[in-house]
Amino acid sequence: MAQLPAGMLKAADFRLIEEAVPPLKEGQALIEVLYTLIDPIIRGWMVNWFGFVPMAPGALIPAMGVGRVVDSRSPGIAAGSIVSGMYGWQNYAITDGQTILLDQLPYGDQVMPIRGHDPELPLTYPIGILGGLNDDGLFRH
Repeated sequence: MAQLPAGMLKAADFRLIEEAVPPLKEGQALIEVLYTLIDPIIRGWMVNWFGFVPMAPGALIPAMGVGRVVDSRSPGIAAGSIVSGMYGWQNYAITDGQTILLDQLPYGDQVMPIRGHDPELPLTYPIGILGGLNDDGLFRH
C-alpha cells in the first residue's frame, strides 16, 4: 500500500516493490502464490474500518491465496504441495507452517494457519465463494 486511500481506490494507492526472496531457515517453506483473492474487505483493512491493526503506507496488502510449495525446510510441508493461507498480494511467501512470515496480519490472538488442499477440488476453491473456513478450521464443501 503506497498511501492510505481516500474515496475510491486509485493506482496511486498502490506500489509494486521487487525484492529478492531471502534464503529459507530451518522449519520454513517457500510458497509460490498462484491465486490471490481480491476481496472488498481489503478496502476496510486499508483504512481500519473493522478495528484491525491499522495498515501503514508500505504494508503488504493482506489477502487469502492459493500456492504451491516450491522449496521446504519444514518436515510438515512437502515441496510440490498445494496450500492456502493469508499470503497477501505477493508472488512468493515464506511460512513457518503456521503463519506467513512476509505477510503478518494480526487478528488479535488469532493466526491464519496454512491449509492443505483437497486435490479433487479446483485450485481456486479456498478463495472462492464456497471456500470459507468453518469455526473448526476446515474448508466448507
